[in-house]
Amino acid sequence: MDDAITEVVIVAHSRGEAPGVQARLVAALPGREIERWDEIEPVLGSMLAIMDQMAWGLNLTIFIAMSFGIANVLMMAIFERIREFGILLAVGLSRRRLFALVVGESLMVTGVGMLIGFGLAGLFLFALSDGIDMSGFAEGLGAFGIGTHIVPVLTLNDFTIPAVVALITALVASAWPAIRAVRLRPAAAVRLSLIHISEPTRPRLISYAVFCLRKYGGGGG
Repeated sequence: MDDAITEVVIVAHSRGEAPGVQARLVAALPGREIERWDEIEPVLGSMLAIMDQMAWGLNLTIFIAMSFGIANVLMMAIFERIREFGILLAVGLSRRRLFALVVGESLMVTGVGMLIGFGLAGLFLFALSDGIDMSGFAEGLGAFGIGTHIVPVLTLNDFTIPAVVALITALVASAWPAIRAVRLRPAAAVRLSLIHISEPTRPRLISYAVFCLRKYGGGGG
């Protein structure tokens, strides 16, 4: 038995590939005992499954908070730009394009946030490229067959799935502010914004609005 091979360990690229690899090995090597890692260490498999569920719950909480944040930012932007939207509608901008404008701003804000987040993730990954030393927990980790040196890895799914979910969340969160924007009445929006404008500036803005209405509104002779 000294020169005999009693165990062969095969490492897959991800945990999801383990069942497929096992099925192919069982078909190719009948009569051999072929077990997956979670069959050898069921406690570790249960712990990782619980951690995955906790991670999904945390992600759901983050995306819900993000949706409220996007909706709040857009609503404040709409309230601050009532005159701008009113003039745009007065000079002929369609409500469909105004809706697309608000939604586009939401996607732009989300895109900038994703770029910053991905950049920070890349920096942390580069900083931890040598791995995390877990030798202080060597005894406990060894009981589960885990090494004392853990290297963090990000796959393509770690970028694509959050990006897609974030964009969908941004679209849904921007719907309500966009609907509020397209419901603005041009005259009422301009009149409401002029209430908060100082007296020296108000006549010039009124003249500009009248000029735009005559030039682009189609009613001027």
